[in-house]
Order: sequence, then structure tokens, then C-alpha cells
Amino acid sequence: MYYWILIIYFFARSIPHLIAQSTDTYSKEIGRPFQRNYTTKDYNTGTQNWSIVQDHRGVMYFGNNEGVLEYDGVSWRLIVIPNHTVVRSLAIDTTGRIYVGAKGDFGFLSPDSIGQLQFVSMLDKVPQSYREFSDVWDIWPTPEGIYFNAYKYVFRWVFCELKINEVITSVQDSGQGLNENDLQQIFSSFKRLSARPTAGEVSTGLGLAIVKKIVEKHGGRVWVESEKGKGSTFSFSLPIHPTT
Repeated sequence: MYYWILIIYFFARSIPHLIAQSTDTYSKEIGRPFQRNYTTKDYNTGTQNWSIVQDHRGVMYFGNNEGVLEYDGVSWRLIVIPNHTVVRSLAIDTTGRIYVGAKGDFGFLSPDSIGQLQFVSMLDKVPQSYREFSDVWDIWPTPEGIYFNAYKYVFRWVFCELKINEVITSVQDSGQGLNENDLQQIFSSFKRLSARPTAGEVSTGLGLAIVKKIVEKHGGRVWVESEKGKGSTFSFSLPIHPTT
């Protein structure tokens, strides 16, 4: 029994030394974490990095003073923005697309003919009067669209359509749908439509007319898209006024 106690004692005493030696093999210095620091000598470009994302392959992307830095664990590559400005923000959506916010420009990364990612600008989608927006500091991918938060404006990208300082809310049903005559008068007061209630609902004929007036009073718009037998989508938009 005495010998067993001695064996356990010396074994327990040896474990910390074994762990320290194992750690030392990888980190070179006892107590240092398992990490590696990279300097500008490693990636050979701008000194400041503003944002970082990682794609599904594990490739890292950094918003740098000189553009977007791509690092695959072996080599570095710089993706230059056409106006050669700083990249302040990066974000990745659920499809894996990487969005880029620069100074006076924003867009996304897309593969070229040989599979290398290149910057694709969305600036041509922005009306000329809104193009002086300076830095894009944040990007928020959401189910409703991609929001680019610039110094002066908030831009919203939705299914190949850019909305500037505007929030859109939609409600969709799978009901009877509306015909052309219904669509022309649906926002009028006290109009009877061809679609009939399916669960005993009672309508005053005023609800949508009131909604339209309220929304338009606030500078927004309201509309409906529908196809007979396939349901309807009711939408309204309200402007977002930039802070000064």
C-alpha cells in the first residue's frame, strides 16, 4: 500500500512538468497562449485594420487602410477598392456573400473568371445626389436586406434594389387574392371588394384608407401586390431621416 501511495504521489508531481513540456513544444515559451501575431511585415500593406470576418472555408478577411486583406492561413492577398480608400466595415450574410464598406463606396466581393474574389461596387445604384456619404462604418445583414450605415445616410440593399433611408414593412397572406378592380379601389373608403371574408370577419371599409393617409402624412407610401387565388402582400414604407 505504501508503494502505491509513493507511485501516485510522484505521478501527480510529474503531470505539471509533462504538460509544461508539451506546451513548450508548441508555444516555444512556457505560459504563452496558442496564438500568432502578424505585423505589417507579414502582410505588407496598411498599418490599421478596422474589421474582420471569416467565411465558411475558414478564410479570414480584414478591412484595412489599403483595401480588403484576404488570408487563407498560408498567404496574404490585397483586394483593392477602385477609389483606393480605407475599408471600415465588413459583414457576411447567410449565403456567404461578403459585403464591404469603404470611404465613399460600398459593395460586395465576387469571384472573377479564375475564382479570385474581387470588389464589386454598388455606387452606381446610388443616385448622384446621395453619393457624398463619406465612410461606411457598419454593415448589418438582415432578412429584410443589407443595411450600410454611412456617416450621413443609411442605405438598404434588397434583392437588387437599393433603398435610401427607407424602412419597408410587408405583411403577406395566402388568401383569395385580389382582381384588377379590387387593386384599383382597395385604399378607397367604403368600397366593397370581390374577396369575401373566410372566417366571419367584419370590415368597416375604412382600415386601409386610414393606413394610407397616416403613412403618406409621414412621407411614406403604401401599396399591395396580389394575384387572384394566390394571396396578397401589403407593404408600406417610411423614411428614415438622417441625424445632423
